Amino acid sequence: MECLRLTEGTKLLDRWHRLWCADCRANRHADGVIARGVSQMRAQPVMAEGLARTLAALDLGPPTPTRRGLPAGRRVALVMGACAVLALGLSLVFVTAGPPAADGLWSMFRGGPQRTGLGGGSGATGALLWEYDTHYTGPQYGPIIESSPAIGKDGTVYVGSRDDKVYALDGKTGQRKWEFRTGDDVTCSPAVGDDGTVYVGSWDMKLYALDGATGAEKWELPMAGGVYSSPAIGEDGTVYVGAGELVYALDGATGSAIWETPVTGRDLGGSVSTAPALSPDGSLVYAGMSNNSRWYGLYALDTITGEVKWRFPTSSHVLSSPAVDDDGRVYFGCDNGRVYALDGATGKQEWEFAAGTSFVRSSPAVSRDGTVYVGAEGSLYGLDGATGKVKAEFRLQPIVASSPSIGSDGTVYIAEDRLYALHADLNPKWDFYALGCGGMASSPAIGPDGTIYVGTHRGKVIAVR
Repeated sequence: MECLRLTEGTKLLDRWHRLWCADCRANRHADGVIARGVSQMRAQPVMAEGLARTLAALDLGPPTPTRRGLPAGRRVALVMGACAVLALGLSLVFVTAGPPAADGLWSMFRGGPQRTGLGGGSGATGALLWEYDTHYTGPQYGPIIESSPAIGKDGTVYVGSRDDKVYALDGKTGQRKWEFRTGDDVTCSPAVGDDGTVYVGSWDMKLYALDGATGAEKWELPMAGGVYSSPAIGEDGTVYVGAGELVYALDGATGSAIWETPVTGRDLGGSVSTAPALSPDGSLVYAGMSNNSRWYGLYALDTITGEVKWRFPTSSHVLSSPAVDDDGRVYFGCDNGRVYALDGATGKQEWEFAAGTSFVRSSPAVSRDGTVYVGAEGSLYGLDGATGKVKAEFRLQPIVASSPSIGSDGTVYIAEDRLYALHADLNPKWDFYALGCGGMASSPAIGPDGTIYVGTHRGKVIAVR
């Protein structure tokens, strides 16, 4: 089946077209008409005949074994849109969907799908606003709240806990709105969709979609392993998450799999434990592999097909979630004590920084001036994003578990036995000691008003303003 050939100078929006065309998904076209990363398509010469050919080329057949097809709602919407254009005789214009959450909101781990750790607020002075105690009384074999908070449009704070629960808290008062019990620990961070749906995984080998207002379950999906990976949400609402050796792309409304890719091959072991990160144009998703020495490394997958585009092998586990800057450069840490910067399109190494012999599990944050902040070997480093050279250093405890976050004014926040606020050059600004909290491995989340939310070892969530 041949695709619509557009007139010279016109381009077709890759994401929408390839979701429909089976030949494009399988890369069977001899000559392509696809322009990846285009956010708008204007094809004025293409009228009724061309649009009819486009509809004829749509893949409306049954799902395949490797791809379960588009949800019916999306298909119907696109068909109706095309028919409306036919009827009106207008130029065809596609516009990409808006961001998964309102601008300035920390709607998922590291603030957004590129995982840069950039927040939309600033101005915190180090005063305790509130604390919420989960009153966990079970065995403590790790930080009770390792999950990093996510923030909804209405200011609700969502966080997971080792007491098997997900909590929704009022961002201004800390009052509990609801709790949802899973079958095991919840150490990953929730992600909040544009419609308020909360996506979160559990060690019980399930991913859940919850109503953000009530906590009612919308759907649950069995996964290939415990879900330690924090979901990412693409511009079109697709949910990306890792579990076992698989990376998944899921329809956010139904939980149905758009694709699932065993990056090591099925049943060969390994674990995708990092939070997936998306490229700036949404064409690639990046995830790290651990627990299988043969397959250690960072992987880049096509967001449309799930095909592995490249792999960067490492000598040890990758548990530091990648961060992607606006130029497409990917930064991540490794248990071999190094921080890497790769070309996001090709996987080619641009530089590496040897932090020491200890593992690097803190996820990098990328400032607006390109500085990369990452915790490693008892320090928080500020690295030049282009070269990897050290610009600044702030001493911490020997093992850095938390990941840094950056306010809109450039303030850098990181948590350990206390919450630190640092200037961009990593000189201290203020610090807050959370009495009776036992330290923090959770990463700070920044609210639009500058409030800092973080979980603690002993089962408390604190808000610092």
